[in-house]
Amino acid sequence: APRPRIEAEPLRRLSHSEYRATLTDLFPQLVVGADVMLPDLPPDLRRGGLETDASALGASELLVRRYEQAAREFAHAATLDEARLQQLLPCEAWATPTEQSACMEGFVRSFGLRALREPVSEETSARLLGRMQGWATRVDFRGAIELAITSFLLMPRFLYRLEITGAEAREGIRLSDYEL
Repeated sequence: APRPRIEAEPLRRLSHSEYRATLTDLFPQLVVGADVMLPDLPPDLRRGGLETDASALGASELLVRRYEQAAREFAHAATLDEARLQQLLPCEAWATPTEQSACMEGFVRSFGLRALREPVSEETSARLLGRMQGWATRVDFRGAIELAITSFLLMPRFLYRLEITGAEAREGIRLSDYEL
């Protein structure tokens, strides 16, 4: 029997305007240009007057480096002091290791849901929490949250959107609430 042909689905990178809007939504306490600097991003290509054409929104080496710089700068600015940190955390206290662990778990779930536009997978959550707990033990809790923010802002699920096209779209694939 012939094997079904599976075509590649395009990954569409967030346009620069979508990227900026997402950062503003994730960090309403930060003012770009005052609290944090967004590095210059190479211009987005436009196709047919649109800035969201998947084939025009690739990632160059320069863009990846700028995303890394932006992630580090936003994570640092968001955790720079106790007041900013408290605005991000789903917990009131984090003085003891038990409180820190519970707070980190809540942060990964709540911030991850907003950043990735879907719940964080168990595998991603476990991997990230392991790194965070190691950092909190060796260095400090604030640094563990900064590490998690940087990680989220560099994840493909943050930077890209999967778009259903071709035969799957014609077959009426149902999108989940998160995809919508």
